[in-house]
Amino acid sequence: MTNIHDPQSQWQALIQRSFLSLYQATDVEVEGSAEFQGYDFTFEFEEATLYLLVCDQTIHSDVLGVDKLRFDAARKEMVNQLIKRHSQLYQKRINQLASNNVSLVANSDGSKPHYFVGITSLSLSHEQKSYVIEHQFGSQFFAEQCVLDLDDAHKVLQIFSLADFTGLLETLATPSDFLAFLQFHRDKLVSMTPFHNEKALLAQFLCSKSYYQRVINVQQKLIDIGLLEQIEPRLVELSQSQSGAAKKAEALSAHLLKNSKMWYTLVNGLTKRRFSQGDILPIEQVQKLIGESMYTRTCIMEEIMDYAHVSSEERQQGYVRHQHSYNAFGRHYMLVFYAQDAASPLSAEAVRANHQDMLFELNSQLQSPTMTDLFILGFGFNHHDDKGQTEVRMDAFYQAGSVVTANMQRLYDQIAELKAANK
Repeated sequence: MTNIHDPQSQWQALIQRSFLSLYQATDVEVEGSAEFQGYDFTFEFEEATLYLLVCDQTIHSDVLGVDKLRFDAARKEMVNQLIKRHSQLYQKRINQLASNNVSLVANSDGSKPHYFVGITSLSLSHEQKSYVIEHQFGSQFFAEQCVLDLDDAHKVLQIFSLADFTGLLETLATPSDFLAFLQFHRDKLVSMTPFHNEKALLAQFLCSKSYYQRVINVQQKLIDIGLLEQIEPRLVELSQSQSGAAKKAEALSAHLLKNSKMWYTLVNGLTKRRFSQGDILPIEQVQKLIGESMYTRTCIMEEIMDYAHVSSEERQQGYVRHQHSYNAFGRHYMLVFYAQDAASPLSAEAVRANHQDMLFELNSQLQSPTMTDLFILGFGFNHHDDKGQTEVRMDAFYQAGSVVTANMQRLYDQIAELKAANK
């Protein structure tokens, strides 16, 4: 049995195929950080920091198969290696702080939370060919074979097989929900709540009340400041114990997954188009758009799908809708559906030319409280009658939210008057 530790092979390929590549910290950034060092990969998200440890094991065999005892021993050895490495790296940081008379109190200063994850990859080598050995863990494994340190929830190492971790990234496809699941998974470990395996726990998470509670909390804040009238009825139904709630949650979960993929396609198309035009979309904006939760993505996609049902007059003159982020309170989206009439102030050409003024006006309207991020998303629709399909193209214009003083507002009004006079 040979241990292979090469985090730059299949692991880097996994990262490049997922959203993780957008958030990976460079070696220089990690070395210059005051946080934990020595982990195989570090990812800086808006909401949290993820530290990743990886472990490969290859079992060499003269036959095409592995007996249970050998399989169990290999799996246990991988997990113990990860636990040991994590313990050493974590303790190293504790010792560094102690030497400076500083104690580590997780997130006591308002800093981002951190998650520690270990991934295992097990393969069989037979006649110069390599075969992946699928495996999972579940709560029973950690209760009976490899006991995790659960005394401090903030330093728990969460362990997944490569297949389960890959499935996790592909299913959630967004940092917001990915990090929410890590919190959900960690809570189950710490509370010693039984679960069959990690894949089953993911399915449970997507249909759980706790998943939708995050959205409800943000919607309640928006109601409190007058930007929303009520909690969405479908969320109210899911939060109540009633017959059929489980089926509704399952159906909504499938709806979110479908819309989330379409949103990813739109953002991906935007970045590629901008790149081909030599106008690269700033990485910070891409991270915010990709970082949106599946629920936010769905709300925006539902507005886009509703275009098929709006009046011909709205299509001709263009129209505006508004949406909010349901994972980053303070992020606001103004959705502009481009006018077919080129003379309309909501035509694609007009919006692209005047988006800075539109963003300033939007910012001045959202001052109680001030928003942190403002996006104008412009949508154009190209119909392909021969194929019976409609292509949607998205533009994105961004401005950080800021306090608008009385002097700034007066200056803006004067500029607007001058522009109107020149027209």
